[in-house]
Amino acid sequence: MWSKYRVKDARPTVGVTSEITHPVDLACYIAGVSTAATLRSTSSIICESDFVQGGMQRPETMLACVDFADGMVLTGISSYIRSERCRTMEFVLSDATSNVTEIAVLRLDSPKWDDDYLTVFSTVSGASPLDLMLSHVTPPNKNRPRRQIDKICRFLEDVISSIKGAGSPGLPNKSQALLVQDIVRRLEDGHTVSRKMFSDEAPVPRSDGLIRLKELAVLMKSGASEEMRNDWNDQY
Repeated sequence: MWSKYRVKDARPTVGVTSEITHPVDLACYIAGVSTAATLRSTSSIICESDFVQGGMQRPETMLACVDFADGMVLTGISSYIRSERCRTMEFVLSDATSNVTEIAVLRLDSPKWDDDYLTVFSTVSGASPLDLMLSHVTPPNKNRPRRQIDKICRFLEDVISSIKGAGSPGLPNKSQALLVQDIVRRLEDGHTVSRKMFSDEAPVPRSDGLIRLKELAVLMKSGASEEMRNDWNDQY
């Protein structure tokens, strides 16, 4: 999941495809994928809306699947209409015999910018709960004089180092950039299944869905196990 809230945002945007480039790029970097020759297939579902100011229809949510020839499969969702920023990736890792051995969870910029978490679990115990192998959190504020600008500073330092001829393994090369662009272009060719409007007109009367959500909130708060009022019947 890689998303943020951009509803009624005045900044110009091409849509959520500009956001999904980040997890695609990161996944390809971690997996060592660098050329389009390893790309086998892509599929996507795109929802468009006028979520930005100006009334233009733009891609606001995308469900994507990318299959690589070396065995990596990348699936996920990116959206510009979530209520909060979410930059979380989960990596299911396997050994040479395709047996899943670890699950790694990477959570970035949560709750604030540059607050990053990496947790790795072992799955070798089978059906029992995941065994924690590794947990890493960015250092606390007192040890970070460049808090919330550290990523930008390191990027600029790498660029300057590369310009001076020292090079930097952290900077993407041309083939990596072209790979990400090719993947995103193919995902944009996916079928748009729906379009909706974030209209500024007078609001419509609230539906029964909101009433049911309020009932659910009451049950969650009280911990009650009784069923909600007004039986669901067969309508769901």
